[in-house]
Amino acid sequence: KEHPQRVRDPAQANAFFLPIMEYTSWKVHTCNGQTHEERFQLAHDVLKRSKYFKRFGGNDHFWVSSKSHAFGPDLVGTQYANLTAAVSIRFRMQPLSKILRKTVVGRMKPFGRRHPKSPSSSVGKCTFDVGHQPNQESLSVWKPGLKRDIFLYFAGSFDVCCTGKFIRCRMGEILAGTDGDKDVRLVPSRGGRGSGRMCTETAMNKVAVKRS
Repeated sequence: KEHPQRVRDPAQANAFFLPIMEYTSWKVHTCNGQTHEERFQLAHDVLKRSKYFKRFGGNDHFWVSSKSHAFGPDLVGTQYANLTAAVSIRFRMQPLSKILRKTVVGRMKPFGRRHPKSPSSSVGKCTFDVGHQPNQESLSVWKPGLKRDIFLYFAGSFDVCCTGKFIRCRMGEILAGTDGDKDVRLVPSRGGRGSGRMCTETAMNKVAVKRS
């Protein structure tokens, strides 16, 4: 789309966006006769030759990926299906990741000083926050003044690490108090890999006591 800050001449640009869909490419793997590895080798070669990339070593280039380490269900259908360890974003993007160390990366959660991440997860020198896009199905049916049957809806884990841990656990506390309410729907799932399930188990125990 046209934007006052967007230019067509790269010589006039102060920042460059790299359209890297690394996780999608990795999961799809082969598309139009080209493998994921071939695509990222080509991207590596093209970017390495770019005079605009070489100008500041990639410092003025940014890209986005909401996926960090891939494990468990993420590996189904890939050559790593039987792997018990996680596949890092840096590994998935080889050899391109080797030259992205000075780039800026948009992630689902920015990595600040309180929760520093290794290069295997961040790849670039720093990160910025890129949230999930709104639910397109919900947007398509929404109208001004439309009556809402559900006041609060949440589906996901109550037990997560780092950013969001406090508010997720509080959702577990709300679960028991709203159990049976028609306008509140909370659907807890299993905890993330490596994290406990204290908040989920506490909430479910309270629900069980309330129903008994």
